[in-house]
Amino acid sequence: MTTHIVSWRFAPEHSEEKKKELAQEIKAKLEALPAVIDGIVEMSVKTDLLPSSSMDLMLFSRFTSPEALAAYQAHPAHREVSRFVRSVICERICLDYNE
Repeated sequence: MTTHIVSWRFAPEHSEEKKKELAQEIKAKLEALPAVIDGIVEMSVKTDLLPSSSMDLMLFSRFTSPEALAAYQAHPAHREVSRFVRSVICERICLDYNE
């Protein structure tokens, strides 16, 4: 099993209201991917982070294997979502590990 965790910080030009809208849009787009990409065991986006958090949004996902993660990252549906996310964020942190 391969775990892929990503957190993002929205670009500072976005209002708090806009950040909430963007977070829900990103959540919907990412959580739709298991229906079109094989090898995803779990995909969950957390949007209601505590004030103590240093990031605005978090993806927790699990894959059947490192190869499944690589296939997800290369998949056109993921690339489309990724382009959108990159257009509204200023920072990204990623952690991947095998269990």
